[in-house]
Amino acid sequence: MDKDISKGVIREMKKRDLTPRPRWQFLLKRWVFWLLAIISTILGGLAIAIIILVFIDHDVSARVYLEQSAFEDILLTIPYLWLMALAVLIGVTKYAVRHTKFGYRYTTARIVGAVLVGSMLLGIVLNAMDIGGRVQDFLVETAPYYNELTHTSKDAWSHPEKGLLGGTITTVVSSEEFELIDFRKKSWRVDTSEVEDMDDSIIQQGAMVKIVGTKKDSSLFRARQIFLWNN
Repeated sequence: MDKDISKGVIREMKKRDLTPRPRWQFLLKRWVFWLLAIISTILGGLAIAIIILVFIDHDVSARVYLEQSAFEDILLTIPYLWLMALAVLIGVTKYAVRHTKFGYRYTTARIVGAVLVGSMLLGIVLNAMDIGGRVQDFLVETAPYYNELTHTSKDAWSHPEKGLLGGTITTVVSSEEFELIDFRKKSWRVDTSEVEDMDDSIIQQGAMVKIVGTKKDSSLFRARQIFLWNN
């Protein structure tokens, strides 16, 4: 019986001019889908790491100076871009797993749950290793429009027109002035003559600071309060 079936299949293939695929092609396809699932899960872990970073890095004090409500602050803080990226990666992983040899056995809920747990565990590890922070800083500095799509504490302290300025001290000019490069790579002269109870130990070359004050012109900022950046 089996031989008759085999002969019938072979006859039909010859009639349709079909050529059987070699086994290695099926194996390759299977491994490609598994590789896609693994890569998507790793990227999902990275997305989780950056989402964790955004919430840990959030600076509530900036909201007070910007006169934002708690609700507005929460809306700004939510990392919509990375949540969407995570959703897409979960969808890609589900698709890839479903196309593996035994993928049909797993329900959508089971696949999504496993991917979420795996991504969250990996995300916690990546965040502990500060990989999420390094990727975030790299994207902020190099990716076009990334700043417009995300909100970080560095964004909150990049509003000199609203009295908030943050960055790294490049040169200490005198006891009442230093030069600073902000998070958008713009240079500023900072006048500290009106700062009360200033901690001189903060004003050192290479120190990262956040400043409350007034923008006087395109490159001069008069400080009222200076804090060491500790996020």
